[in-house]
Amino acid sequence: DIAPVVSISPTTSTISVNQVLKLTVNASDDVGVTKVEAKRDGVPVVLDSNRSFTITSDKVGNISITASVYDTAGNISEVEKTIAVTLDTILPNVSISSSLNTVAVGQPFNITISATDNVKVTKITADIDGTTLTLNSSNGCTITPNTIGTIKINAFAYDAMDNVGTIQKEIIVTEDTTKPSVSISSSNTIIANQTL
Repeated sequence: DIAPVVSISPTTSTISVNQVLKLTVNASDDVGVTKVEAKRDGVPVVLDSNRSFTITSDKVGNISITASVYDTAGNISEVEKTIAVTLDTILPNVSISSSLNTVAVGQPFNITISATDNVKVTKITADIDGTTLTLNSSNGCTITPNTIGTIKINAFAYDAMDNVGTIQKEIIVTEDTTKPSVSISSSNTIIANQTL
């Protein structure tokens, strides 16, 4: 009987502090696998139905992962993997979407700020030329320009290590040259000299 084959995926060997990594123990055997075990730094971990588990760490260092697989003949195969935990120096990725890129004076438009991070985004802020914008729960707001020119919207995304991702978006504000639309409607019929 051939010994089982075991591996740990993904092949990632480095994570940042507080980053969560999902690991899966892959096992196969020519007859049948009877048991799969995994340990973190020598301590058993609980595997889900897919033989997966998650790891994280709040400090810099190394995490040792060991996986063991047993078959029906009592053969045991083991594999060991070391995950290095490093300081998070990756900036969050931030973007600004706008309902309009060119607007007229007095014309409102909406913006929404989106951000992602390798660990977690903790805060999102925005301003126009240093004046803070009040964002709603979806990190959006409505802006109504009152002067012709260019609006420069700045967005900032922060993570737990105070890494800051930034982006700027320009909105062109033009003169309002659209004439108002006016109409008259009436459902009444009148005769000569009748006052409506």
